[in-house]
Amino acid sequence: MSTFCTLSYSNFKNYTVVTGTGKYNCIIEVHSYSSSSASKCSTQAAQVKVNAMEVWSGGLCSDKHSDDSGVHVFKIDPFYCKVNESKSFDTHKDQNGGKKLRRFLRRRVSLGEVVIGVTTGEPSTYLADALQVLRDGYGVHVGDVGFRGSFAFVAQKAYENTALTKVQTEEKSNIVPASLMVAFIGMQNLNITSRIKILWCNGVF
Repeated sequence: MSTFCTLSYSNFKNYTVVTGTGKYNCIIEVHSYSSSSASKCSTQAAQVKVNAMEVWSGGLCSDKHSDDSGVHVFKIDPFYCKVNESKSFDTHKDQNGGKKLRRFLRRRVSLGEVVIGVTTGEPSTYLADALQVLRDGYGVHVGDVGFRGSFAFVAQKAYENTALTKVQTEEKSNIVPASLMVAFIGMQNLNITSRIKILWCNGVF
């Protein structure tokens, strides 16, 4: 198998989200894209949407999109459903890209904060330095994603609230790159369980 969709969760310690009458107040949609060795340009586009509003996009050979190849991380406040900070890491061409990503995840993200991660182009070349902190700090296991594979995740630091989808190979990622939609569910009470719920991944409901 070369596609995965996994979810693990425990109690949110710092954030909760009010839900009302079967509807979610904070929905995150994440789409990656993968470069193709068969062409210089990609017809795919990566996107991050918050409650259906696009907050970032990336694509190759497009004036509209960022064409940075690598891993893109967004700190989000799920209670107010807004992105507070974003950062891109070139883990394809920059030999220090993985180290920079590791430093950001360790130092710039506080315990309990929620982050979105999405890949564009080729993310795996210099990703090795960040694999341990992704795995141990966020529950994001992507060491098996190969050259021009893709992954997308929403995770809470240190609390095992993780939604992850990954496509390991270039061949499959060019057809169906990693995509994910999640909602934050719970009550407006820090003593009530709140968690990430996967609504769909890789376009499969």
